[in-house]
Amino acid sequence: MITKKTSRRIPAAALAAGLMMWGTAQAHGDKHEHGVVHLDVAIEGDTLAIQLESPLDSVLGFERQPRTPAERQSVDRMLATLRGGAVLFTPDARGQCRFEEAQLESALIAGSSTDSAPGKSEHLDVDVSYRFRCAAAADLSTLSHQLFALFPRIQRIDAQVATPKGQSRQVLKRPDATLSLGG
Repeated sequence: MITKKTSRRIPAAALAAGLMMWGTAQAHGDKHEHGVVHLDVAIEGDTLAIQLESPLDSVLGFERQPRTPAERQSVDRMLATLRGGAVLFTPDARGQCRFEEAQLESALIAGSSTDSAPGKSEHLDVDVSYRFRCAAAADLSTLSHQLFALFPRIQRIDAQVATPKGQSRQVLKRPDATLSLGG
């Protein structure tokens, strides 16, 4: 666990990984809860890293391979929206951040035939990693999001935040669209 008193600099990837492991063990408990999204947010150096974990039901409305052309279009719209990190998340202007990339993972995307096999649990998730590069990351104090606006099935966001200023847990409920980054 990374604490506020840590004096050595930890690479952003290690910080984010540590936060995700800590967050998963402490808060997520590997629970799959419809309507709830988990966010892990970490700032290290000039990097703002965000990890989103959600049941597909919360961002798509179903948790299986699409069966109709309309469902396939819904999947394509969801994927495009989730890849739009600059639209989904807005770090406050003081950080001078620019969106760099989103990496998305889900069994739905892989199209694994075992995921929709009879008798197999159809509780699929989507995980997305976002990276922003910031000229003044130490000045960041808030992170706004559009998750509630773009995904009406999301009712709550459970967030873990780790920055050089410390760690926190936050629960956002509709319509709260701003996370505190401890500043």
